[in-house]
Amino acid sequence: MKKCIVILGMHRSGTSALSGVLHILGLHLGKEIIPPHPSNPKGFFENDRIRWFNEKILDLLHGKWDDTLEMQGDIGNSGWSRAIYKEFQEIIQTEFGDCNQILIKDPRISVLLPLYHSMFEENSIAPFFIIAV
Repeated sequence: MKKCIVILGMHRSGTSALSGVLHILGLHLGKEIIPPHPSNPKGFFENDRIRWFNEKILDLLHGKWDDTLEMQGDIGNSGWSRAIYKEFQEIIQTEFGDCNQILIKDPRISVLLPLYHSMFEENSIAPFFIIAV
């Protein structure tokens, strides 16, 4: 079973610094990492495929990253959820391979948490959540 640290928090709440430290301590961020930017010159320590995957889901829900969107009903049983679950599984395998200690940081997960709980369970991933305040 993969162990996954999930960092939750909105932008500018210290999530990048926390992710950077956990990465130094040996947690795997995946292959496609968002590069540093003038607004965050030390780096985001965030997987780009996870970010775009979450944007895709929010788009399907007609939402965006800074919404206070409340998930309605059981999203896991929606018509498009099977494809989303399959894509998540492919991203986890491609980005993290056999690594058993992974780190996922993306503020969009705060909004998508009900769906992520289901995807983690289906993929035998034990999540541990850290909330940056």
